[in-house]
Amino acid sequence: MEIRRFFINPTDISGSRATISGTEFLHLKNVLRLKVGFKIVVCVGDGLDRFAEIDGIYKDFATASVTSSVVNGTEPKQRVALAAAVLKGGKLDFVVQKAVELGATAIIPFVSENCTEREINLERLQRVALEAAKQCGRARLTEILPLKSFEEALVCLSDYDTRLFFCEFETRFGFADADVKGHTALVIGSEGGFTEGESGLAVNAGFQSVSLGKRILRADTASVTALALTMYRLGAMLP
Repeated sequence: MEIRRFFINPTDISGSRATISGTEFLHLKNVLRLKVGFKIVVCVGDGLDRFAEIDGIYKDFATASVTSSVVNGTEPKQRVALAAAVLKGGKLDFVVQKAVELGATAIIPFVSENCTEREINLERLQRVALEAAKQCGRARLTEILPLKSFEEALVCLSDYDTRLFFCEFETRFGFADADVKGHTALVIGSEGGFTEGESGLAVNAGFQSVSLGKRILRADTASVTALALTMYRLGAMLP
């Protein structure tokens, strides 16, 4: 049987004792119907997998005894952030899910001039990120920041070593020309793309303006493609 993974707060670990509460407890008890004696993995966001055995199930929480801890091998060595414009039709949920699976450490939703959708459900996006982290076996939760303006998103990424601005009307430089190293930030636009003014702001802020190729990709496809290529260049896609 698959060993299930649960994320808890660092304060819910005391020595070899772990407490699972809140929505994670409800999932454990009501959805998975785990019982005393079942083995689980407990994560507190520090990069460790803590193997544990459930030893108590109560009304509002469960307890488990931690038997061993190992370093989780799925986390990238570099921080990789994705700033993604808000998309219509719930497509941002898809982007968040795939970005977490690919190893993104932070996701920054933003509103640009050509966005038709201008709001997000932050709690839902955080749930999507949690489920994706559990599905792909990560030990850290991807940070989902509150909605930003385009300019605010650029500022949030100012301390990254490599900053890439993916622009659909860029003709000089492709992704293959980009110098990708260290902590890396990516900026992807909405269905309507970026304006020339936004492109100028990004370049003036120190971003490399790059293209993903000759074909115009859907915004959600562009996010997944750019992130996968970046992870490959950083060596984070290799076993």
